[in-house]
Amino acid sequence: MRALMPIALIAAAAIAAPSAMAAPTGSAVPFGGRAAKTAKLVALGAKVEACSTAADARFAVFKGTMPSIGAGGRMEMRFALYQAPKGTLAWSHVLNVDTFDEWDLSDSGVSGFIVKKRVSNLAAATVYRTAVSYRWRDASGRITRRAKRISAPCAQPDTRPDLVVRALGATGSAKRADGVVTYGAVVANKGNGPSAAFNVVFTVNGVVGAPQRIGPLAVGQRVPVTFEAPKCTAGSVVQVTADSSAEIAEVNEANNVLQRTCPVGG
Repeated sequence: MRALMPIALIAAAAIAAPSAMAAPTGSAVPFGGRAAKTAKLVALGAKVEACSTAADARFAVFKGTMPSIGAGGRMEMRFALYQAPKGTLAWSHVLNVDTFDEWDLSDSGVSGFIVKKRVSNLAAATVYRTAVSYRWRDASGRITRRAKRISAPCAQPDTRPDLVVRALGATGSAKRADGVVTYGAVVANKGNGPSAAFNVVFTVNGVVGAPQRIGPLAVGQRVPVTFEAPKCTAGSVVQVTADSSAEIAEVNEANNVLQRTCPVGG
């Protein structure tokens, strides 16, 4: 338990592991001074005061406030940090975060109590929020009231690439003496992050061709790819697969393949 200045402001810096789910740690920095001594009565609440999604500065600042309910008493506040993979409601309690999961204590006889906690280096594709618990004690130290509030979320974007195959068809003559046809496709990155180089393969008449190396691809970039392969059999399926060697971690791993019914005439 930590005694703080009236209307205290606490900043807890945290460092997250570079994984889908963060494991932040940090320290508390008390803030006091003349402004704290003259602060007005505050309402009960928990909020996100800042949510930075910049790739080089992922952090959230959570703020809890509580009013006094009796002369001579003291107030306590405890933050618990929660995270969930973006797009889900699978919230999990982040344990062992310095300054979280412990009671911060106000001075006695003040009109209100404010606590802030900062969590830095948040993981991509993850949503964070805090649950704030409140306790009021009377002049004798007895707990007279409890409350709890949940803050709004701070969502960090998914910065992985997403490789997809666009238009696929035959772009060359179907009447070459050797029966070879030129096929063409477009591979694009529709994700929120750049992609390193990767392999693309073309499958015709059930035969997988040699891989082509393309990339890197920037966000939104589209690259045309051509394949020299035998003429497809009428009614058969031709297929292009991006990242055929599964080298790239993507937002969606299920949309790397495009199939079309044989596009070459007789």
